[in-house]
Amino acid sequence: MNNDELKKHHAKTRLMREKNIPRFMIVVPVVAIVILTVLITYFYISYRQQHFKLESQKLKEEYIKTEQKHLKKRLESLYLLLSKKYENMEEPMRESLKSRITIAYDTAEYLYQRYSRGYNEAAVKDLILGTLSRMDWNDKKDFIWVTDKKGNNLLARQKEFQENILEYKDADGRFIIKEEIASVEKYKEVFIKTRYDPENPRVQLMYIKDFGHFDWFFGTGTHHLDEYERIKKSMIKTLVSVQTDPDEYFYIVDSKGNIIYHPQMLLGSNIMDLRDKVGFAYIKEQITRAKKEGVAQTSYYSTSHRYGVSSLKTTLSVYFKPFDWIISTGFYATNIQIAIDSQQAILKKDIENEIKTILVFSFSLGIIVILLTIAFSRRISEIFIDYKDRVLERENALHELNDSLKEQVKIEVAAQREKEKMLIQQSKMAAMGDMISMIAHQWRQPLNQMSYVMMNIDGAYDDRTLSREYLDTKLKEGENLLEYMSHTIDDFRNFFKPDKEKEELSLCDLVDSAVGLIEKGFEKHQIILKKDYQCDLKVLVYKNEMIQVLLNLLKNAQEALLQIPEGKVNICIYQEDTIAKICISDNAGGIAQENMEKIFEPYFSTKAHQGTGLGLYMSKMIINEHMDGDIRVENLETGAQFCIELNIGD
Repeated sequence: MNNDELKKHHAKTRLMREKNIPRFMIVVPVVAIVILTVLITYFYISYRQQHFKLESQKLKEEYIKTEQKHLKKRLESLYLLLSKKYENMEEPMRESLKSRITIAYDTAEYLYQRYSRGYNEAAVKDLILGTLSRMDWNDKKDFIWVTDKKGNNLLARQKEFQENILEYKDADGRFIIKEEIASVEKYKEVFIKTRYDPENPRVQLMYIKDFGHFDWFFGTGTHHLDEYERIKKSMIKTLVSVQTDPDEYFYIVDSKGNIIYHPQMLLGSNIMDLRDKVGFAYIKEQITRAKKEGVAQTSYYSTSHRYGVSSLKTTLSVYFKPFDWIISTGFYATNIQIAIDSQQAILKKDIENEIKTILVFSFSLGIIVILLTIAFSRRISEIFIDYKDRVLERENALHELNDSLKEQVKIEVAAQREKEKMLIQQSKMAAMGDMISMIAHQWRQPLNQMSYVMMNIDGAYDDRTLSREYLDTKLKEGENLLEYMSHTIDDFRNFFKPDKEKEELSLCDLVDSAVGLIEKGFEKHQIILKKDYQCDLKVLVYKNEMIQVLLNLLKNAQEALLQIPEGKVNICIYQEDTIAKICISDNAGGIAQENMEKIFEPYFSTKAHQGTGLGLYMSKMIINEHMDGDIRVENLETGAQFCIELNIGD
């Protein structure tokens, strides 16, 4: 081959290579992406499959542990609740007994003080005994008895005790009447625990107190067994209220296998020999192990009430010795497996979606690379990048502008809110004079009662009948009056505190709170207040602001009725669809028609020079803007009616 032919051959080879460059530019990236996609997909699928197996096993173990932990926590909470009620059982018994004797003592003392100077002693005694004989509790099982210090039972329900019982012995051989007399002489009032009736030797807690007259002392009592039954009924009621899942329930049996409570079985039936499908007597096992170990776990086959299939059930049982109860609850393996299968299906679907996403992404990337290689040039890329930069710059500027506007709006809204709060607080302070007048009305009666207390003490001292017990009683009355007056000040002080957040409150409680602040003014002006409440309605409101609105409406009604004989104010609370309504009406003749449209405008008042014109305006603003509700006014036949409308759904 000569030189010319060699040159032609090299030129032809170079030309072929240059023609193949575009093909390589297309094929090489495509092949590389395909190979890379296949490798990535293969390794990712292998990894996710292994991960799926590990996650499934981990999920199952965690689910079982969580369910066991949850089961144990539920059972421990129930056991602690039952133990606490049992340990503190005697405290409410003592309070109940003391309350009974206090009522009997105060009644007898009142009758003695009132009639002892005008009647003979026998008549006063009969009056006191007759009154106390009508006092009873718990279906007449508990009552008041009266005994003198010689052992004569002056007031008793059982015929066998209507005599001198000084030598009476209880079931333990104690001279219980002598013990009562000695205790009341030494301590004046005392609790005594005894098995009083030998024929029915149940433990009884008694409370006795010295009357201070006629050589008498009063007594009453109750049996521990009655309190046991009350606690049992309370616990069973609690269990019924917490049963939400047909497969997660509590049941209680005693050590003999009798059902105390079971949501699916007949109460009182014996299930000691109840067996599962393989013949395992699981109730007997639960009772035996729980009594021996305190807490026991058993597994047996039972039918799931949720799915209707036989499944292995794991049950945790605890023994409560004071009531001889075995309390049990458990979970079904079927329920756990179904929940795990559901989670695994979700996990598997997520993995499949991830794989599809990778394949689609890889395929899309290959198409994009091919299209970019064929269609775009560097210049087009530069133009696109430049255009993109300019768009991004303008977008950033727009975002900054939006952020600035949002911040300004937020500042303005906050400022407006602060102005509204200040205006509401100023409106409250404008009502300070009315509040002081209300406090004076609230205090007038307790001050008079305090004067009577001092007069009683002075009279008793002059008559030389002032005893320590009488002085303590009157001092206690004085303390109660002072506490009432202090509580009144706290109510009015709390009214002037600004609200910070909404509360879900009963409309009846809100209205009664407002009425309590103004009712003495109503009584002073002989205004009749009538209430018609639907008291199961609750709404989300600012408490003090709502009370302020109600006070404005009630105060306006009071002022409108000052010149009206037999003034009346009606308050109705009811529901229409999803709206709760509070309507306050009077019989003052109503509002002039020309004032109806201006009644909620600021600084408009129908009270000549006495009103500020802010009360109804602030009420409208509070209800509309703060409570997302509305307030309306209309004239009825006898007077005006203002209705507050609040959305119950809020």
